[in-house]
Amino acid sequence: MPTVTLARHAMATRFELVLHGDHPAALRAAGEEALAEIDRLENQLSLYRPGSEIAQLNARAAREAVRVTPAVFALLQHAQQLHAETGGAFDITIAPLVRAWGFLGGTGKMPTPEAVAEARGKVGMSHVRLDPQNRTVRFARDGVMIDLGAIGKGYAVGQAAEILREAGVTSALIHGGTSTVYAIGGPPGGGFWKVAIETPPASVWSSEVRRVLPPHEPPAAFGRDAFHPRPKLLAGKMGTRWNASLPVSEVQSAISSEKSHPDPLPLGEGEISLPTVSLCDEAMSVSAMWGRSFQSGGTIFGHVIDPRTGQPVNRSLLAVVVLPSATETDALSTALLTLGGAGHESIARLRPGMKTLLVARTETGLRAEARGFEALPNDPFRTLKK
Repeated sequence: MPTVTLARHAMATRFELVLHGDHPAALRAAGEEALAEIDRLENQLSLYRPGSEIAQLNARAAREAVRVTPAVFALLQHAQQLHAETGGAFDITIAPLVRAWGFLGGTGKMPTPEAVAEARGKVGMSHVRLDPQNRTVRFARDGVMIDLGAIGKGYAVGQAAEILREAGVTSALIHGGTSTVYAIGGPPGGGFWKVAIETPPASVWSSEVRRVLPPHEPPAAFGRDAFHPRPKLLAGKMGTRWNASLPVSEVQSAISSEKSHPDPLPLGEGEISLPTVSLCDEAMSVSAMWGRSFQSGGTIFGHVIDPRTGQPVNRSLLAVVVLPSATETDALSTALLTLGGAGHESIARLRPGMKTLLVARTETGLRAEARGFEALPNDPFRTLKK
């Protein structure tokens, strides 16, 4: 079956598509339309584009109610709902804190306590007033900023997937900046697309912990046409690498919504292998704290800020969420990373069939907690209790 691959730089990252079907010209046309939609959404949603709806909100909404398009208003309502469901761990008004910590277009810096306190006063969805009747947005005070960085790429991936489906595409994989991947159907021959999760580098956790698991083989490169984009660190998300072509003999389900393993698993030092996830008509997002970070006083400060405390997420290193909605996986992986182990169960219960994985730093090394992933031979979850 013919394969078409396309890529485009947008939203400060690289979007990549792999499409399978009998008509390459039609596949390419559908893929170009999907990528054009991502470009359009960047122009609509980026706070860095002066003419975007979000930039206009940030410039005017503290002084007047600003009318937005139905799609943007619906996305803001969705973000408001996710904020409430996560207890404020997901918050699209986080920008003042991101700026205070030097990550808004920068590589990070240590702020003064006064700067953090001032920024915290401008953060919170209570400052954003949505008027459904008039479809307007108003800020309750000066300095409030909306930043859709933790939901926008997932939303764009989901919208692109809808365009491909409407065009009749039944086998495709869409990847947005190695943070969110969406699988339409399965690869040729049936089964699941396989996506590998990158492990936290040793530089971000204790080097004194000894390995407690034996080494095992990394995921295979499936098929001679396997497509392997290089891992990237973009906009608060990173951590996946993916295979775009699988022979039928290699296809197997690596996840199950009917089995969960709540007990944490201690991981060892060095190259730790995390499971390869199998996807079919669903999305996976990965959030990690080491994409952009700086060191001060022997401590690593990452770019993911807890909006409730104003401090960078510290113990949680990587969070994974699998759901049918790419918009929700993008937002909820950020919330899971922010909440850490204490909030893992509450996040995992938000949607039926959700799969989650959290890797966190402990006093003795790393600790992995999974919900909804089935233990398979030769993967790190094999010792988790059922």
